[in-house]
Amino acid sequence: MIKLLPIIERVLSRQARKKIARAAKRTAKKRAKKRKIMAKRHKGREKLEKSATQMAKNAMVQAMTGKSYGELSISEKERLEKMFAKRNIDFKKRGKKYLGLVKQKERERLAALRAKAAPETPPETTAA
Repeated sequence: MIKLLPIIERVLSRQARKKIARAAKRTAKKRAKKRKIMAKRHKGREKLEKSATQMAKNAMVQAMTGKSYGELSISEKERLEKMFAKRNIDFKKRGKKYLGLVKQKERERLAALRAKAAPETPPETTAA
């Protein structure tokens, strides 16, 4: 039985990236609706850990290339992912450093969302 690694931990070829892109385009509206619903909820432990892991990976890519992961070309991403796999870099372990920061950002996000959602009470006017 083949064990699939999460996308964050495996080296993807161009063909695999294109396949993922096609699937993302096909399900875009469905995912957007789900994202809107889920934005109102607190993220679970797994999602927070995944965000921290991604933050650790982005920090390492930023330090090595001077660019964020999203700004890199596909060939640069492939090269970096192969290098990370070769060096056996564990981003989950590195992500634990960022977990506190991710939790703090999540609290701030929810506070801002609730403040925006709460209707502001208009000042009372006294009629003379």
